[in-house]
Amino acid sequence: MRPKIAIGITTYVDISGREFGAAIYQAHEETSKRLTPNKIRIWSAKHDVGTAYDFGSLWLTVMPFEKREGKGPDKGKLIEKGEFHVGAEWSRTGSLAGRGRVDFRPEIDRSLCDTLSIEFNYDPKIDWSVLFERIVDVCKPAYGMLHLFTELELSRSEGKDRFERFDGPLVGEGSFTSWKTSEGHWRSPDKWQLAERRYYRFLPQLSWANYFGSEFDGEVDAMRRKTGAGGIQRNEDGRFLRITDAISDVIDRQEFFDTEREKLKSCFADGFFRW
Repeated sequence: MRPKIAIGITTYVDISGREFGAAIYQAHEETSKRLTPNKIRIWSAKHDVGTAYDFGSLWLTVMPFEKREGKGPDKGKLIEKGEFHVGAEWSRTGSLAGRGRVDFRPEIDRSLCDTLSIEFNYDPKIDWSVLFERIVDVCKPAYGMLHLFTELELSRSEGKDRFERFDGPLVGEGSFTSWKTSEGHWRSPDKWQLAERRYYRFLPQLSWANYFGSEFDGEVDAMRRKTGAGGIQRNEDGRFLRITDAISDVIDRQEFFDTEREKLKSCFADGFFRW
């Protein structure tokens, strides 16, 4: 299996505007022109893209819907009416193949998050940190991750449950707030308890690069006190944490990477990592 890069973004910023789509395209282009998306799919419709404007124009598609009582020609009384906010799915074809998708919060609950998932074939010549940091600047996430997945990394998730798996872009509130009961059932905070939903307490595993927004404040502050701020870089909205200096360490210095990862994990509260 060819190693894969994964970037996952979970944000409460409304990133549905076309300017966000254009900025994500530009983040790819400024990192390397070999990364720029050239195809977009909106459900079954496929489009070629070649500029940030093209990409931004297809970033969000609004589709109206209505639900009625019956199924016949008349269909009966209107029960519900609204809009689907459909996010783009894109790809980059060629030797450095990649794909991504954006998912927007539903119209009926604007308190939920938007998510961004990106995967690429790994190339050591690309500075993946640049792409990650530029996307973080655009999205201001509650959590962002960048990791290099190898066969070994993927094998460690085999047989694990949904929120325990660490095998690709890690996104969505449930990844950070859901817990497993003693009976083996997954539970999540009450959807009406906004403060509880925004208190992030878990990760399945520590990625090579992590961005912790304010939702992780309690967990990261405790970790920071233990490490003396080593490895943590702060910006105005959150904190970056990298395990080593180079993402290639996941492959080229695997034992060293594993050791450094376990050292950092030991500084977080017991139970913060699902395994």
